Amino acid sequence: MDNSNMWIKHKNNRSIKEQVDILVKLTETHKKCIGLPKSKREVEFLKILYPASIRNLEIGDKFIGKTDYSAVGFGCVTSTSGVGYFFHKHKIDELKNNTKDKELLEKINLVEKYWCDKDTQENFRKELKKSNPEFFKKFAKNDNYSCVVCGFSRLSGMQLNYNKLLDLGVNGLKKSILSRNKDGKNDFYRASLEALDLFLDIANHFEIETRKLAQSLIGDKLEREEVLKVSNCLKEIKKGEKPKSFREAIQLTWLYGVVAGVVNYGRMDDYLGEYLLDDLNNDKLTEKEALDLVKSFWKMIAWRKTVMNGRVTIGGKGRRNEKAADKFAMIAMEATRINKDLEPQLTLRIYENQNKKLLEKGLEVISEGCTFPMIYNDEVNIPSVASAMNVSLKEAEDYVPFGCGEIILCGKSVGTPNVLINTLKALEVTLRNGYDRVNDVSLGYNTGKIEDFDTFDKLLEAYKTQLKIHIEELAKAQRLSYDVMKENCSFIYVSLLIDDCIEKGKELLSGGARHLGGTLEVYGNINSANSLTAIKKIVFEDEKINLKQLVHILDRNFNGFEEIRNELLNAPKYGNDEAEGDLMASKLHEYVCMCIKESAKDIGLDSFLAVVINNHSNTIWGRTTLASADGRKKGQFMANGNNPYNGTDINGPTAMLNSLTKLKTDIHAGSVQNMKFSRSMFKNHINIINQLLEVYFENGGSQLMITVVDPKELEKAYNNPTNYRNLIVRVGGFSARFVELDRQVQKEVMERTLYE
Repeated sequence: MDNSNMWIKHKNNRSIKEQVDILVKLTETHKKCIGLPKSKREVEFLKILYPASIRNLEIGDKFIGKTDYSAVGFGCVTSTSGVGYFFHKHKIDELKNNTKDKELLEKINLVEKYWCDKDTQENFRKELKKSNPEFFKKFAKNDNYSCVVCGFSRLSGMQLNYNKLLDLGVNGLKKSILSRNKDGKNDFYRASLEALDLFLDIANHFEIETRKLAQSLIGDKLEREEVLKVSNCLKEIKKGEKPKSFREAIQLTWLYGVVAGVVNYGRMDDYLGEYLLDDLNNDKLTEKEALDLVKSFWKMIAWRKTVMNGRVTIGGKGRRNEKAADKFAMIAMEATRINKDLEPQLTLRIYENQNKKLLEKGLEVISEGCTFPMIYNDEVNIPSVASAMNVSLKEAEDYVPFGCGEIILCGKSVGTPNVLINTLKALEVTLRNGYDRVNDVSLGYNTGKIEDFDTFDKLLEAYKTQLKIHIEELAKAQRLSYDVMKENCSFIYVSLLIDDCIEKGKELLSGGARHLGGTLEVYGNINSANSLTAIKKIVFEDEKINLKQLVHILDRNFNGFEEIRNELLNAPKYGNDEAEGDLMASKLHEYVCMCIKESAKDIGLDSFLAVVINNHSNTIWGRTTLASADGRKKGQFMANGNNPYNGTDINGPTAMLNSLTKLKTDIHAGSVQNMKFSRSMFKNHINIINQLLEVYFENGGSQLMITVVDPKELEKAYNNPTNYRNLIVRVGGFSARFVELDRQVQKEVMERTLYE
């Protein structure tokens, strides 16, 4: 899901003139470097972008790294800035609206004229239209999600090998490059060395600025001392050597990630744990000081407001020093409990022999109203990832979720979800031979007239064909998104910390990444399965109505047909541990996932996998999806992830969790399971909760996201938002303050089953 429309804008820290001056310099640099190798051009561009885009230290912060993004820039994802070389027309318009200076307006217009056709996202759309005009007609209406499919060009989910950065230091990375670039001719190597020098220059710049700030704080000894600690930290980092302290390790990884444009942070306990334990053991830090550092770090991550990102993973198999990692994990969870922010999205991996205190602490934090940590089961996920991605079990130990729940190999793979499908909309157009009544055009494929479906199996085959054609075209679009990006971008800072780019001397999208994969976001699958079950029973088995009559009723949104709607609502539903409803969901899940998985070889990717993760797209896409045969009305939200449709799981939490475990986990790259408990249930019956989770994970449960609220609390917040500003809920693959959500999304969350 592209969340650029969810940006929460920070007030830019610079004057209009300063912003325009940077835009002019970026434009002149890009124009001047147009004929240079792409890696060299990128570095020259980044030299203008940084450190100019990074704010000076703000009083109270313990780290440098708050960033302002202008109308033109370079990045990986839309959640903070843009993809590759980006251009944001709305920010240009803001600048125009905020100045009457004719000279500045003239400069802004020149910048706009140059960049209007150079945005990476728009270039992807142009190339898609050129290469596949018929599919583009079905694809192009993604602004309001009124079609079956849509997609983007982006590099989401990159999680870097910070162990390599901390083990080698910047100087060590440079030595690694120099040892391979013996003839000095490799463009990527040469640009990489310049990029690393630029990074050290950035550290040097802010070391000087923070020292100036400290000198200005003569009257405030405590603040001055804190600022000097930041300055001294940057002084060490600019030397390029390995960090010597926990604070240095945090600042180095954070600043590097900011410059690289990444918004997820990998297995943080693995790469920071040893620094923490060493400082504690050598009395360089007290536990309180360490907690304060992590709390401040968490605030920096939360400040970015990436909404659907900000993942930090703790726990799990394969960590280098479990004792040290566990120490960091416990402090990380305590910082999350105290801060109660929406980011970082703390993710706890568990396995059978892991320190039990980690899960106990995690459940304690959740019980206090936090939606973190999310819990992932290594016993299921490691073999599942190995199978789905065709990698070894050892490599699969480095799996990490990103964004809304997609899974990637930390520091080893690319798996950005650049294409999306609404399977319920696909069923809708199948019933109308490709025709979409919402847009009054053909947005699907001609897979048969309604009269042709005289058996359920014929309808099912037509639906599968509809899905398969869309998936095959989406796979090509995913490949095209990479080709468009690699044509103009090196993503050089990302490439340097993704295996095996340095070893091969290639950027990550040009053959450098060890595993080049992609993912396809799947929505509507549970409603589709429930609809198929209802059609099978009501139309073909019980013969209450025929298929043509059903489509007529759905087109009229059940108006005048409440009796039939009740029949459809009462048909078997997934989520009750009953064979009929669960079997259809399992079969559809497997078909969709395998269809996506098998298309990887056709587009030259190491893997191409489904991700059944819902953010708020189940609500957005539901708005333009007609009434469905499961009894859902037109415009209503769809089920969230693999969860049962709201209110249809009526046999209790054990039955619901049993249904979840029937969906195969080794054929996709991530799915989302949400549960909502009352506070009294979670706090007063924690033994029951523990038993419930233990059985679920033993039976093959892969993941769980838990929200704890009081009965009626959401309804009260819906009606009186000013009294519930700090109420946090799990939406899908991300958390949000309930009162800040779209009203329809609020209703979807409210209507989920609450276990009391």
